[in-house]
Amino acid sequence: MNRLLSLVLLRLGIRKRSWIDHLGDQRRRELPSLLRRAPPPRDGRKKVLVYSITPWNQGCVEHILATALRLRGHEVASVICGGALPDCEMHYYDFKRPACEDCVRDAKHVISAFGITPVLSTRYLNDSDLALASKLTLGKSEEELHALCHLDIPVGRVARFQLNVFYQTFVVRTDDLQKEQFRTFCASSILLTEIAHRILEDLKPDVVLECDGKAFMYRPLYLTARRMGIPVVTWEEHAFDDQMKFVFNHDSYAGEIHLESVWDEESRRPLDGGMTARLDRYFERWRRAENTPFKYHQNTDRRPEFALESLGIGQGSPIICCFPNMIRDAAAFDRDVAFKSLIDWIL
Repeated sequence: MNRLLSLVLLRLGIRKRSWIDHLGDQRRRELPSLLRRAPPPRDGRKKVLVYSITPWNQGCVEHILATALRLRGHEVASVICGGALPDCEMHYYDFKRPACEDCVRDAKHVISAFGITPVLSTRYLNDSDLALASKLTLGKSEEELHALCHLDIPVGRVARFQLNVFYQTFVVRTDDLQKEQFRTFCASSILLTEIAHRILEDLKPDVVLECDGKAFMYRPLYLTARRMGIPVVTWEEHAFDDQMKFVFNHDSYAGEIHLESVWDEESRRPLDGGMTARLDRYFERWRRAENTPFKYHQNTDRRPEFALESLGIGQGSPIICCFPNMIRDAAAFDRDVAFKSLIDWIL
């Protein structure tokens, strides 16, 4: 298995064939014999649902974990998106949504390299579900869509946050085009909730593994599993010192890094000079997008005079800086403790 994981990293520079194809070759040579020798788990065999509903490269993390669990004797079912949703997280206001068949094909190609036969989400949907999702959202006002619940899941609230993600800004109140996009996300949220219920009722997993837990494609399953008393393990990736690391959380969102249990003690420990310099280097490289694969701001004009001119602020005017989180960051979603929203806090 170590060779299998090493190959993922070593083959990234190969150009003649996709690195995933080389991974598949290695898996076919090594994995069958390893699975035959898989020992029974010490704490009993578990049924694990790995929910890889977004067809992205980071899904390989879940496929590696699924393979590792299989090697330890557990029963693992991996679910990938089969399409059919009115809209999804693969679509942004400035980025055209890929065709569902292209996403499904790519997702199957990647997961097959790990020797995993996926379960398609469309197995749990039919035409009447699509009609129901359309009926439940048709003709509703923005307020009615926001308050919409389905199978006790706040599908409207989940969809409303995705609207901010889609437009990459805080949508204060929707115009006609934005309202239609909101309605479409609500319909998808309803269908994701139906999928979640049916998957959990059919597969009856002992535990669920999924990315983040809070993002649009994952939150309906997370909330449904928790309501049904099924444990959920969420994961997220974090880059530090050019190394990709992973955070896991049990029955909570991995993107919410809760430090309450250690903060009182750790906050009293002063940083030495080496730690301070290391943090300064980290944030300086982050500011230049040199230590993250997600380069959101690649061509930022950082001249102070440009900022002042753009905002119409005269030289010498008093300035107060507010540093809110990004409005599209799922880590900030549902954490409006003192204020109704980030915008309300700023105002």
